[in-house]
Amino acid sequence: MRNTDAGTQTAADITTTTGNQNIHVASLELADRASIAAFITRWNGLLNILVNNAGVMALPEQYTSQGWEMQFATNHLGHFALARGCS
Repeated sequence: MRNTDAGTQTAADITTTTGNQNIHVASLELADRASIAAFITRWNGLLNILVNNAGVMALPEQYTSQGWEMQFATNHLGHFALARGCS
């Protein structure tokens, strides 16, 4: 799983700078459909903006547990599943 420490620090910086305490950090692995489904299930409330900017490149040849090439699964399939709210 991804390390959420950087996200937690960024959320704290946003809260300090803006006073907005409605900042949430959660773990999400875009190459793992189960992780996407769990994230969607845990999400509560409105989602006004979704910026799909996470990605990987120039990986050694790797495949997900579903058999998809890792870069394609992370950069395309994962973003699509998250945006559509489907696992």
